[in-house]
Order: sequence, then structure tokens, then C-alpha cells
Amino acid sequence: MLGVLKKNGDFSPSSYVDPSFGIIVSTMVFDAKGVELSGKYKFQKFSVLAGYNLYIPDLHKNENTSTPYRLDPGFKRSDIILGLSYHPFRFAQMYSEQRISMGKNSLGEREKSVFTLGLRIDISHPFNKKFDL
Repeated sequence: MLGVLKKNGDFSPSSYVDPSFGIIVSTMVFDAKGVELSGKYKFQKFSVLAGYNLYIPDLHKNENTSTPYRLDPGFKRSDIILGLSYHPFRFAQMYSEQRISMGKNSLGEREKSVFTLGLRIDISHPFNKKFDL
């Protein structure tokens, strides 16, 4: 089990409507606070993982700036992460993760959930494996 409290700066796309030029897009720097919790349980060849990530930008610091660029007031990340991994051999791993997003990005759009499948082969060490068919 792992838990992390974090406070840092970040950047994200921002935009505003200029009467003369239309939509102007730029990058905005902001402070943020967050919490991340995760846990992993290992069986002999399988692992199960779960986690939660909450990331809340400090939008109030940007309200007093003279720039017209703004981040959406609903901007925050709130993700649940679930995953499985299988280790058929010492040097190979097959994994799957699902990130269920419940937050909004800096432009106010709902973040998309993501499903990931992967194969990892560690070739940093010499190995021998005999396959019987």
C-alpha cells in the first residue's frame, strides 16, 4: 500500500475568446495539490492492483492575474485505477489496466477513461528458457 500527498506546479492548455482574433489558446502554469493511494497484492504468478488519484488545481491564485486566460472552474483529476498482471516467466509480464476518469480537463471537457494492455520483456539480464510442446 502506498499513499502520497503532493503539492507542485503544473501547466495545462488554456484559452479565451478575443473579440478581434477569436479563440486564443495558450499554456497556463498553476499550483495544485493531490493525493494518490495505491496497493498491489501479489500471488505466485499474478498481481492485482488498485489505486485512486485526486489532483485539484489551485484556481484561486490565477483569479487575480491580469491575463484573460483562465482554467475551467471544474478542472480536476479524479481517477480510479484497476489492474492485473501475469508473470509467466521471470523475464516476462503481461498486464492490463483500466483508468476510470471522473474529472474534467483544464478546458472543462470530461476526461476519457483509458484501457491498457501490455507486454513487457526484460532483456537486461541473460536468460534461458526451454519451451516444451
